[in-house]
Amino acid sequence: MNGRLKAILLIFGLGFSNLGNWIYFVAINIMVLNITGSATALAGLFVIRPIAMLVTNFWSGSIIDRINVRKLMILVDVIRGILIGLILFAPSLFVIYALMFVINLFGSFFGPSSSVYITKLIPTEKRQRFNSLISMTNSSAFLLGPAISGLLIMTVGVHFCIVFNAISFIVCAFMIFLLPDVENNSDHARGKISFNILANDLRTVVKFAKSSTFFISIYILFQAAALIGYAIDSQEAAFIKMVLKLTDMDYGNIISITGVGSLLGSFIAALTSQKISYRWFMSYGILLTTFFISYFMHLPVL
Repeated sequence: MNGRLKAILLIFGLGFSNLGNWIYFVAINIMVLNITGSATALAGLFVIRPIAMLVTNFWSGSIIDRINVRKLMILVDVIRGILIGLILFAPSLFVIYALMFVINLFGSFFGPSSSVYITKLIPTEKRQRFNSLISMTNSSAFLLGPAISGLLIMTVGVHFCIVFNAISFIVCAFMIFLLPDVENNSDHARGKISFNILANDLRTVVKFAKSSTFFISIYILFQAAALIGYAIDSQEAAFIKMVLKLTDMDYGNIISITGVGSLLGSFIAALTSQKISYRWFMSYGILLTTFFISYFMHLPVL
């Protein structure tokens, strides 16, 4: 299998899964809001993922380092597809929260695993361009997903959107299944996973954090900026539906407009990936994001 075909399969799998995520994102927000009519219940959806990541982040890296990441990605996607399908049969909001918590527990393994897999699959000289194409694909999903979701909700209902996301995870797992392994026997020769191994890995992380305070400071600040964005996201559906009195279709279209900007930015990044460093992308990206959020926060509500 040549390098171009490998990249296409991986981009399609991850991109299609992300499209399903955005269709599901709009649908689950609408579903919870329709069930409860509560902005607080809606905010609970956004609390689940950080809690799940806090539970797993201390030890997930140790597991990812010691098992086959391709097989882990396939397993995680299959499990997430099944669990998302089970949301349709959830008898209460509590069960929906519980299922989403477990989904995010498994999902917290996928991101780091995919990063490791991409690093090993894509040659160094092609990696920045590949990352730009992945970003553009994800932005396209950000653009199309909510619009498709709004249309599907109006025509076939919320439940179909959730089924679509479940299927998208299975499709992503199949695409990864078609890709080659990137592991060798020496990759997993560091001993079986045990409490001592996890403790030693945690000490390694702490040691790195102490020796790289500048990097850790930048990372924490960047995550804090993202956290503010998530806080806004948690109330956008409630604001659009309950304050502006717009329809489900309108909600999907508004998120799609956001996706237009994301797609344009990713397209520019893909064109300039060989000329501009990651440092400049991150610096100016967070600066412009902060500026425009501050500007639009002061606009009057029509």
